[in-house]
Amino acid sequence: MSKIGATKEKAIILPFHIDSEHYFKKGLRAYRNFEYERAIYLLKRAHELDPEEPFILCQLAAVLADTGQYQVSIEYLRIVIEELDPDMVECYYFMSSNYAHLGLFQEAKKHALKYVQLAPDGEFIEDTEDLLDVLSIEADGDEDEDDVIFLQDHARQLMEAGEFHAAIDVFNELLEGHPQFWSAHNNLALAHFYIGEVEKALSLLDDVLEKNPGNLHALCNKLVIYFYLREDEKVEQLVGQLKNVHPILIEHRYKLGATFGMVGKYDLAFPWLLSLKRSGFEGDATFFYWLSYSAYHMKHEKLAEQSWKKVLIAQPDKKGLAPWERTEEDLETFAVKEILTYYLRMKEQKSHELEHVEEVLFQKGFLVADLLYSRYQNDMDLSNILMVWFQLLPQLPVEKLRNTSALAAAVEYMYLKKHGAAPTKKAVSETYNISTSTTSKYITMLLSYLQN
Repeated sequence: MSKIGATKEKAIILPFHIDSEHYFKKGLRAYRNFEYERAIYLLKRAHELDPEEPFILCQLAAVLADTGQYQVSIEYLRIVIEELDPDMVECYYFMSSNYAHLGLFQEAKKHALKYVQLAPDGEFIEDTEDLLDVLSIEADGDEDEDDVIFLQDHARQLMEAGEFHAAIDVFNELLEGHPQFWSAHNNLALAHFYIGEVEKALSLLDDVLEKNPGNLHALCNKLVIYFYLREDEKVEQLVGQLKNVHPILIEHRYKLGATFGMVGKYDLAFPWLLSLKRSGFEGDATFFYWLSYSAYHMKHEKLAEQSWKKVLIAQPDKKGLAPWERTEEDLETFAVKEILTYYLRMKEQKSHELEHVEEVLFQKGFLVADLLYSRYQNDMDLSNILMVWFQLLPQLPVEKLRNTSALAAAVEYMYLKKHGAAPTKKAVSETYNISTSTTSKYITMLLSYLQN
């Protein structure tokens, strides 16, 4: 046997193991070469391999700050100082700098003073004192800057109360002074979506992603919007993108899990929500709602029942809405009722929000609803007849919505006939000033969609 053959026969294959230090060094090299995206990727990989090493996460926070991702940088620094190494007090200086860039001068000052207190002879003491000088000037020049947290909370309360236009005004006021406050941008987009300004909402989210690439909340919000618009191709594209995301922050893991739950991707939602529960996360009612639904659909019935009990403690009005008590038809009806409730609330408040609906489907849909509303405003049948229309609306192509009078006449005739009170087609047609043949044509068309 030749020496080559012998060598092959005795060869031993050794495993090639790359540790966190390898990725950390390559990340630093990329950072020094101004390759920021590559540096972030490599440092995140290093952190995944050694999540207890504070220097890695601190360096990652520094790179993120240099790319304008100040909020995420602050969260990473908070993890370092609160969970990994309380002695790395320089994190307070870095956090102070990040808050200053966001325009949150009170928070910046608080963290700068904390660093001075803990490290009076620290490496960054001169930089911190310079920063404090600048912060004192900023504070003198604009006392309202420190109210940003109040404004954010106020806007959130307005959103929860359904006062979306008022919330939009507050978010816009907040963003005038703090243009990189990404959570406000994302919530502003949702407020526009809730009043039907879909294109505006998507435009705002695209703007966030252009200025802050990979913003998880913006990606998740786009996914939810496309899901409700039934843009299946775009939904699958975003799901494919998001399922490869592995966030570190609890807030991001929660957002990702809940979003997957909202769009019915329970197999993707369950691991994220379960991991949060196992880590001791103190969830709210929404967290346990989606944990219950995803657990149930993944055949973990006991966990689903335990989670649902916590939902009912916080929100007893959810009784009867557990996942094992709901069918697909129930879920669709629930969504239709939400649209109906929104429409009736706006009509009762004589709100102009309905006039600003940008999505063509809902523009036309609300015009038909307005015709029915004017006919049945003081009638007990109003809610029921509108339910019929809002159940049909999502199934109809936009091109079928041109003749709003014919659609209203057809819905009215179908509803009354079903309840044994239908007038003739001619009488209904005259009410809406259209021909009997047109009414018949639209009745046939709506019935075909009901059958499908």
